[in-house]
Amino acid sequence: MNRTRAFAINSFSSAILQVVMVMVGLILPRIILSVYGSSMNGLVTSITQFVAYLSLVEAGLGGAAIYILYKPLADKDHDRTNMIVSTAKKFYDQAGVIFFILLLLIVILYPLLVPFKDIPPWQIGILVFSLGCKGLFDLLIMGKYRVLLSADQKIFVVSISTIASLILHTGIIVTMALYNINLILAYSLAIFALLAKAFILSSYVKHNYKYIQFNTKTDKSIIKQRWDVLYLQLLGSIQQGIPVIAITIFSTLQIVSIYSIYNMVILGLTGVLSIFINGLFASFGDVIAKNELPTLQKSYGEFEFSYYMIITWTSMCALFLIVPFVKIYTIGITDANYDQPIFGMLIVLNSFFYNIKTPQGMLVIAAGLYRETRWRTTIQGSIALICCLVFVKPWGLHGIMVGMLLSNIYRCIDLIFFIPKHVTHLPPSHSIIRILRMVFLMACAMTASNFLDITPQSFIEWFLPAILISLAAGIIVLAINYLFEPQLFRNIIIRIELIFYKKIQNECIK
Repeated sequence: MNRTRAFAINSFSSAILQVVMVMVGLILPRIILSVYGSSMNGLVTSITQFVAYLSLVEAGLGGAAIYILYKPLADKDHDRTNMIVSTAKKFYDQAGVIFFILLLLIVILYPLLVPFKDIPPWQIGILVFSLGCKGLFDLLIMGKYRVLLSADQKIFVVSISTIASLILHTGIIVTMALYNINLILAYSLAIFALLAKAFILSSYVKHNYKYIQFNTKTDKSIIKQRWDVLYLQLLGSIQQGIPVIAITIFSTLQIVSIYSIYNMVILGLTGVLSIFINGLFASFGDVIAKNELPTLQKSYGEFEFSYYMIITWTSMCALFLIVPFVKIYTIGITDANYDQPIFGMLIVLNSFFYNIKTPQGMLVIAAGLYRETRWRTTIQGSIALICCLVFVKPWGLHGIMVGMLLSNIYRCIDLIFFIPKHVTHLPPSHSIIRILRMVFLMACAMTASNFLDITPQSFIEWFLPAILISLAAGIIVLAINYLFEPQLFRNIIIRIELIFYKKIQNECIK
């Protein structure tokens, strides 16, 4: 399977997964808000974020193992592949034991740190354990399969298994909620949905990788970048988790719920964007491993150009539509104020600058430049942490978003110069000009949003302005980018046509 074909299949499966995730992200919070209230929704969000930190016991193993698997898979070196996956499995087993011990500590400590007057501590402890089981299963059962499939450009298998697990998980919780059964019991039973994902991954690997053995000799030294990856993952997790942690400590669970609903929309947009990323880590890693610089430069230029257009389009739409959407989504919920226009604008801008650096960040991972970027990521995390802690008291949610926004702006500027120097050897001016175009269009959208009052009373009424705004933004983004880089625009159209042409040819052959 060539890279373009692999990218197309992985992107399609990722697209389906993102659709499912968006639907789940819309259904579950609304059900919890309606049946159990904003405080319970905030409690689930808060626990989920605390438990997410435990995944750091993976110690950067996944990213490091994927990176060193690129070459032996490309060379069909089965012996070295088996050594790497066996070593990865051993580390995953050790990490799983540590994760379990730390999870038990959070089960005990979280109810004491964040008391909930309507639920006894022992029930909160059960909820913590239930939400933590996903990470435990991932380390002990699914991690070794995910590493192998990701490195071999088989992301679609991981996507399919995740879809099955998500559907079962959501079905259990929604069914229990509709009968007003205790939410803690619902999350406890939903643990069984993880078995579907484990079964699909293990069955696929056993059937398609008959040479793979997870119990051959191991060599801890081959995953030498493990701690560098851990350091970057730790800083990344701290940065992403700062909002929920800060609000939990300095504010209320109702405010956590407000953040989670707006962030749900942003996660949906980020999920859509990830469709174009998930299948590319291995592809670019393969190109870099084979030292194909002209191919890397051409492919990266086309990807960055395309990705920036999509970021601009989705962010422009979000500026107009996020607050009306949240107001309709939370209609009838009166225990917290979800009408937060300034926060809505800030969280969209933060997402915009977070995603600008995604193409460069992808190459950092694909090229294995973990150690080389440690201090740069440290600065980014420090800016986020310090600013959020300073701004959360006087400005609340707004202050947290300002801190996050400043840290992402710094990181964008840093990577614009780092990647051309160390990986692509392209002029940084190409990226700078594209980003300036994006910022200009976003500034125009922010100005226009102040004069356009969208006040729909239902999702049906919301869809019409959403469609009109999406079409207008899409036309503007395409026209501006075609005007400035017409040849690159045409190259991308040709590449897309080739993907579909080959697909039609293959169908005809069948």
